[in-house]
Amino acid sequence: MAAAATAGLTREHDPDSTHPPFAKRLANLGYAGIPGIDEVRTSAIDHLFSRDAAKDIPARFDADWRKKAQAWVTIGR
Repeated sequence: MAAAATAGLTREHDPDSTHPPFAKRLANLGYAGIPGIDEVRTSAIDHLFSRDAAKDIPARFDADWRKKAQAWVTIGR
């Protein structure tokens, strides 16, 4: 994560971008450099949803995605 953030600081700014350069965005948040980034220890889903919801949401997403993918695949048949 820290390596990706550091790379963002040195990346050339795209003049067509709708966002300011990464360093400017950090400065707007009050940071002169990249703040410390701790490693991820737990998933947010474990803290935000009940166990049933944590199982149901991905299952519904997978089912919907598979239906859409199947429709895309069968269009060319």
